Amino acid sequence: MAAAKATNVPHRMSRLLQSDFLELKQPAWYRPVLNRAPTWHLAKMPCLQFQPTTKISRKHLFKPQKIVYPEDRLRSRFYRNHPWELARPKIIIENDAMDFLRYNWNTLVQNGRQTDGERFVVYAEILLIKYSVVQRAVWLMNQTDPLSEQQAYEYACQEFYAVRAHEEIESRIAEDEARAYGTSFTSYIEIGMKLQTEAIERWRERASRETAIMAQRKTAVVAPTELESLDVTTENTEEELVKVGVEDNSNTEEASENDTENKSDST
Repeated sequence: MAAAKATNVPHRMSRLLQSDFLELKQPAWYRPVLNRAPTWHLAKMPCLQFQPTTKISRKHLFKPQKIVYPEDRLRSRFYRNHPWELARPKIIIENDAMDFLRYNWNTLVQNGRQTDGERFVVYAEILLIKYSVVQRAVWLMNQTDPLSEQQAYEYACQEFYAVRAHEEIESRIAEDEARAYGTSFTSYIEIGMKLQTEAIERWRERASRETAIMAQRKTAVVAPTELESLDVTTENTEEELVKVGVEDNSNTEEASENDTENKSDST
């Protein structure tokens, strides 16, 4: 039976009160609701859809799909858990993504290959597949009794930690042997001081060069002003000479006039 609309409730109650089939008393809400009946349906009516309204977006239709490899998830997980592995030197020529064809990843350590995070990925992918750890994990996952991704990753990590510990012990022993034979290693502080002094010397040389260039520019700017001052002094001397010449001429003219006057007086 369909649910009654809110607008029909007071009318239905009126019919029930008018009928003699049920002995009902007028409820307290009847008059207020009859005077101010609801004007809308309170329940949401279902919409009839004869065809799906969802449209397939053609925005990314011609874009190439994202290529995802099983190693990617292990690689991101390994470097997220071991960020300092990214600081180790990498041999770029090794990473051509064809290691699974050249090596047997039933072991993490490979002859001629540096054990690093990529070796982990290969190992875990071949336990599962990080080139050493990943590829080893992938190899373990693809065996006849395959491990889950979590199991392969943990197993490859344990082997990776053992290899790292072995490499660290080897490097310490090699350093002790070198010191025993008289090799001296500079500390990080000494290396830093050396780099600092080299930087200061470079700065001092550059400052001396720039100072010399500024002095040359200053002399180049001063020279034209000196020439202008010399030109002004020569012009002044020429004007003074002209004035002296004019005064001499006037004096000679006055002397000649005085002579003529004296001669006339004597006569």
